[in-house]
Amino acid sequence: MRILKRTAVALILLVGAAGIGYALAARLAPKATAGYLVATLRAVSGLEVAEAEITVNSDPYQVGYLDSGDGAGLPVVLLHGVFARKEHWIDFSRQISSDRRVIAPDLPGFGDNALMQPALYAYEQQAEHVIAFLDALGLYQVHLGANSMGGQIAGHIATRYPERVASVAFIGSPVGVPTDPPSEMEQAIAAGNAPLLVQSEADFEARMEWLFPKAPFMPAPVLQTWAKAEAAQAEANAAIWQQLWQTENPPLIELAPDIAQPSLVIWCKEDRVFHPKGAKLLQEALPNGQADAPRNCGHLPMLDKPGPSGKIYAAFLAELP
Repeated sequence: MRILKRTAVALILLVGAAGIGYALAARLAPKATAGYLVATLRAVSGLEVAEAEITVNSDPYQVGYLDSGDGAGLPVVLLHGVFARKEHWIDFSRQISSDRRVIAPDLPGFGDNALMQPALYAYEQQAEHVIAFLDALGLYQVHLGANSMGGQIAGHIATRYPERVASVAFIGSPVGVPTDPPSEMEQAIAAGNAPLLVQSEADFEARMEWLFPKAPFMPAPVLQTWAKAEAAQAEANAAIWQQLWQTENPPLIELAPDIAQPSLVIWCKEDRVFHPKGAKLLQEALPNGQADAPRNCGHLPMLDKPGPSGKIYAAFLAELP
């Protein structure tokens, strides 16, 4: 009942936001308007904002996260990709939050969290940060859903701490599954480019073409606010990008044979970031894996196909504790 009431209020606010008042607010105060819109969407999905304290490099560190707060069975923890944020899971979470508690953190160093030293973004170090986050929330075992960089992190967690992970879902192509031929993005990187690295607001807009065959609708103030925030830390982002691409660590495809948990691969046919051929390679390497290849979506199916991809994941979870 509490969620229904909150949803009704949020929908009323959205209707009001569609009028002249919204247009004026979006022009005069885009950041405040973006915050209002994101908060409304969170409310519609029954998500609350919270913080947990972990230790990073011997210092206390605050991790922001979204939490549905209710649900039977083991909770689901959703891990985003590089330069992404917890809000990317809002619409997707609706497909599973009616049955399970859903938690979507900003991974340390991303989203609304404080930046870290570049060395702390190494995949194995990030896996330790996630374990510390689970400990802070008192969660012993969870289902992990992960996108892109998060998929590589999830692979480390599932193999290092198998008792903490009930299942792994790669929602959108993960890092660490090389293909022949390489993807369009991998070819661009080999040519000296960095398609996902934002150094300006124009880069943010250009990146959308790499991530989606057709960009999903997002309110302009939200996109503008996120673009400005990312461009403002261009130097730090470049250091993070370099750290992630140059750190030597076992790629996911080498970890996969040791991921014994039930596993799901959702890899869109139109993904330009990592080649769709990787889906079969990863599924075959996973001892207990299954795969689905939706169409008309790219690297972030939780954003451009949140309903269909969320239902695929919900069906997978329905067979698990």
